[in-house]
Amino acid sequence: MMDNNSSSQKNLNVRLSAMHLNWNIPSGDKFAQWLKEVKTAGYDGITSFAHWGLEPYIDKPDILKSMLDEYGLSLAAVDVKLHDQYDSYKPIFEFMQKLGCNLAACIDPAGTEKDFVKYGDIMNTIGELALEYGISAHYHNHTDALGETFTDMENLMKELDFNKVSLMLDTGHATKDFLEFPYEERAYKFLDKYWEQINYLEFKD
Repeated sequence: MMDNNSSSQKNLNVRLSAMHLNWNIPSGDKFAQWLKEVKTAGYDGITSFAHWGLEPYIDKPDILKSMLDEYGLSLAAVDVKLHDQYDSYKPIFEFMQKLGCNLAACIDPAGTEKDFVKYGDIMNTIGELALEYGISAHYHNHTDALGETFTDMENLMKELDFNKVSLMLDTGHATKDFLEFPYEERAYKFLDKYWEQINYLEFKD
């Protein structure tokens, strides 16, 4: 994961965090060991799913903060489900706010219909709510979903209010799914065109 806090390459402030999924979502006693390994590997923070990995801490943010502080880590981002049940985001955003985490990635279920107007409106509403907590909401591109291809992403972006929503790219899914371009150019094409707007990147090997 990369948090890009500056649009200028000269002043680019890059912080790297490790995705919980890459360690197969360790939980319970294994969670602290995961944090230790993340720190040893040289990362600045962690990211995980609100609905898969962070559930035990959503209503206990102080416990997670204490664990992160012990290893000198931060909660960099939280992945949330994309839907229109807006009240369900409030406890997640409150949790994030207490941990100083200001990046949310919204993921729609596989098979989501290509209704860019509908989901653009949902994203804008989530984004507006997130801003009340000092959080930037992003749409997370991925396979078999609303923003699967390069064209899909551009169609969705036409419906987004970038005063409320921020832009991110999952480079792994882009490389797999942006079939409009040769393999080696897929993520690059998006990065090159929208670099000044991108706030958050997810990397995969």
